[in-house]
Amino acid sequence: MTLNSSSSNDVIIATSNKTYRGLGGDDTYIITKFVQNNAKINIVDTEGQNTIQLVEGLTIFSTTFASNAVSLELTNGAVITINGTDNFSFDLGGNITKATIAMSVDFPSFADSFGVLNLPEKGILQGKSGIEVSSQNLIEASSDNFSWKLNSPESSGFRSEDVNALMNYLKTPSLSTQAAILIKGNNIIAEYYSDGFDNKSMATSWSVAKSFASTVVGVANDEGYILSVNDPITNYIPQWENTEKDTISLKQLLGMRSGMVDSVVSVYYSSDMVSQSLGRSITNEPGSVFSYSNEDSMLLGHIVENATGMKFQDYADSRLFDPLGINQTWWTDQAGNTLTYAGLDMTPREFARFGLMVAQEGRWQGQQIVSSSWLDMATQTYDDIANYGFQWWTSNTYPFFQALGLDGQYIYVWPDADIVLVRFTFYEHIGEGSTVRVVRGDDNDISYHSTTSGNANGSILASLFNDAGKETQNEEKDSHEIIVPTGKSTYRGLEGNDTYIISKAINSNAVINIVDTEGENTVQLVDGLTISSSKFASNAVSLSLSNGASITISGADKFSFDIGGNATTAIEVIEKDFLSFAKMFGVEDLPESGTLSGSTNQTVLERNLTDSPVSFAEFDIVIVSSDFG
Repeated sequence: MTLNSSSSNDVIIATSNKTYRGLGGDDTYIITKFVQNNAKINIVDTEGQNTIQLVEGLTIFSTTFASNAVSLELTNGAVITINGTDNFSFDLGGNITKATIAMSVDFPSFADSFGVLNLPEKGILQGKSGIEVSSQNLIEASSDNFSWKLNSPESSGFRSEDVNALMNYLKTPSLSTQAAILIKGNNIIAEYYSDGFDNKSMATSWSVAKSFASTVVGVANDEGYILSVNDPITNYIPQWENTEKDTISLKQLLGMRSGMVDSVVSVYYSSDMVSQSLGRSITNEPGSVFSYSNEDSMLLGHIVENATGMKFQDYADSRLFDPLGINQTWWTDQAGNTLTYAGLDMTPREFARFGLMVAQEGRWQGQQIVSSSWLDMATQTYDDIANYGFQWWTSNTYPFFQALGLDGQYIYVWPDADIVLVRFTFYEHIGEGSTVRVVRGDDNDISYHSTTSGNANGSILASLFNDAGKETQNEEKDSHEIIVPTGKSTYRGLEGNDTYIISKAINSNAVINIVDTEGENTVQLVDGLTISSSKFASNAVSLSLSNGASITISGADKFSFDIGGNATTAIEVIEKDFLSFAKMFGVEDLPESGTLSGSTNQTVLERNLTDSPVSFAEFDIVIVSSDFG
């Protein structure tokens, strides 16, 4: 598919499953964080001297080099393959929409940056992984550079009414919600805290911890300490050899189909919960019955310790929590055993980090925490006995799965849509700061925690979560393009909800027409752009820039307008409809016929327009080996 074919120099922002090929002129392809999850993008452009720009802050998960091609995998699973690379230069940290001065290198030098000193004559070579583009250079990606961004529902593909319905339900007083957060990627779409709590307040997991324990088992499997979930359990619990329990598999224990008796009361009050869990007897054939079991889950820490030779907490810290930047407390019993069935305390946002890592197929900031193959196994319904995988609740109705805990502690994960919901009820720490579970015989905790009961109706919550997220699924956005008009051309009618960035990349004296009647489209005017004059009609607008370029947008009532927005840098913006946009230029009422002139010499600055004598020439673009006029 060819997009906006012209003989001029074009700027193309690759976003979705598509082959971008052969525009005439010297073209620039910008690789940004806007690339959709798991997109497969091919760039084939044999005409002109073309440029690949990797924007600052982009993290590259892995690289593969051939003699005249390169494949870049991003941390969200997207893969960009560039063929005929000897026709490209590569700008590290460049972004023409921001007029960023970039360092341009040829393909061999680009490969050298990733540790490939000599390109292979045949086959492929793996380059460095976990690399972040920073200040025209490449650095090892840090696991601590993650940050949440507050975003409006609409800017992330949600409808406010759906998000409000979900959050208002969770705010129902009888549900005792301490915290609820809805995220898409690293964007916080909605966040609620009850009075007296905030994003630093601790919450506790109860049985949500089981899904964390399953993930740690998955890491041990990835690292070869655990060879297969079909292994006999005696590989990891040797004291069960030659007993009735030696027919149990690890898979059956993970799925709570071990056949063993479960005694919630006994394990809860035990000072050594591993010993209590080991000493049970079998009442059903392993694999034949689902029986929810804290004691099955309690043995997972013991199995990891036997398999790795490390304390469970140390292994979990080094493989899971430290890479995620999570500062947690996982309670122990009096014998020092981590309570792998419950007792995990952290902030709601930290719980959301874990959920996001799972949603992103085990990736986090350029690092594979746990394999996607493990998560696929763990979160699938693998028999007709129960909708339960490896310590995760699964669904045959919805495309998401859940970690669920006592009193209404929840993590809902929707990988295809990159959406996570976390919700916790009121938390209280009991005791003087100890994190060792101690209880008296009269059922009074000496040291532990408590939560207020607030179980939501599972059917209602799942339906509301599904309603909120179903419009944002990545596969529905395959046709969403970001277009940067540059030269004399008409940009028309791409399918989907498209974004047109009006930037300093526009050629001098270019005459640009935007006609897009399909989808809900957006025009972004980047920060620093100066508009020398404007004319408004009932359903069209013409903007003249100070370099002589003019942009005419027809069917303007079908567009929203972002003042200061720039999708290539994920800048948060405020969307305005056409009438509100006209009012920013002093046009209070759109004419029924003819045109009205708006205010002149307006510079986009901090999401607003300001009078400015600034000349377009003050924002010259310096791009090595490309001429954008």
